[in-house]
Amino acid sequence: MPEGCARAVYCSHVLEHIDRESVIIALENTYRMLRPDGVFRLVVPDLAWRAEEFLRARDRGDSNAADEFIRKAHLGQGNAATGFIRRMCRVFGNSDHRWMYDEAAMTALLAQTGFVSIRRCRFGDAEDPIFALVEDEGRFVDTGRDELALEARRPC
Repeated sequence: MPEGCARAVYCSHVLEHIDRESVIIALENTYRMLRPDGVFRLVVPDLAWRAEEFLRARDRGDSNAADEFIRKAHLGQGNAATGFIRRMCRVFGNSDHRWMYDEAAMTALLAQTGFVSIRRCRFGDAEDPIFALVEDEGRFVDTGRDELALEARRPC
């Protein structure tokens, strides 16, 4: 895609599967793809509410709090990869989360990349109707809690 030609880019539950260093490259590439005043909307799992749930469970004395946090954040590997297929999926797959973000961290990364007008967004609140073609309400919510959804613009 030529630089500066996309009016909109949508990224849902992808960035958490990329290592931290490569996320910066992905954001820079997205920025370059967008035309001036182009819009980028992203959704990633919200680390903040998961961490808050973990702390509440821990403070209640729940001995499974840490395990539950790691499971809900898709960060750990609960068992060894046995069998050829499972080992190959573990080596070449990207289903585990490589990094997690809260609003402050992702907002800082977007700003560092050059994005402006960064705001928390919700399903269906985009000004550009093109997003209605790709957004899925279920990607914005997990177990009744809002995921981290942000919208940002490339400046004019």
